[in-house]
Amino acid sequence: MLCAICGFEHNNSVQFAKHVHSSHKLTSQEYYDTHVLNSTTPMCPVCNAKPRKFKSITFGYFPCCCEKCSKSTDDYKQKISNMRKRTCKIAAQNYKNTCLQKYGKSSVFETEYFKHESANTKLKKYNDVHYNNRKQAQSTCETRYGANVYSASQEGKQLARARMLISPNKLGSENFKRAMLNKYGETNPSKIESIQRSKQRKFYYNKSVLFYKNIIKFSLQRNNHLAILYQFFQYTNRTLLHN
Repeated sequence: MLCAICGFEHNNSVQFAKHVHSSHKLTSQEYYDTHVLNSTTPMCPVCNAKPRKFKSITFGYFPCCCEKCSKSTDDYKQKISNMRKRTCKIAAQNYKNTCLQKYGKSSVFETEYFKHESANTKLKKYNDVHYNNRKQAQSTCETRYGANVYSASQEGKQLARARMLISPNKLGSENFKRAMLNKYGETNPSKIESIQRSKQRKFYYNKSVLFYKNIIKFSLQRNNHLAILYQFFQYTNRTLLHN
């Protein structure tokens, strides 16, 4: 660290702060405000009512004035969200490993013992192995979310809209194009040669079937069965040659 007043240099922040205090009669905060910020104490960006607290001469000021304001910032929320995701991922992996060691399955619900005990309990209580209390489930959803099912509640609808915004249809379209380009060398399926040939064969087949139906209808009215076979043979030959 280099002193902006006299040019004194020291790598240790504690020794540098002592130099500022002893040589220039300034506190660490006064030196930081005058020679680093070139301004007064910064205000809290959240409440904009209180000044931020000073931490050290190297770090400067805290991001916010208090813990309450700090927890309401987007950076803090993102940090907590990432930490929870990591914790849940680790917990899920630990649960899976424990179940594999104890039961040989990734979940206790997949074990034969659990299935057998669950079926026996339902049979004893409700006289039905596959019992599912839908009335209780609907009552719980109404109490918690104000709807029979979660997807019909306001919270469920907002979550669905948020998911659509996070992963819109455009993303799926881009992934589809990328997969087609890697596999066939084309982003549009209609440009692939094999698909074009298949469509062409299907087109001529449908056309020949329609023509044959018309010939049959016309010839049956005149009782001319040989004409039916002859016309159909000629037409199919032509379509096969064109294809």
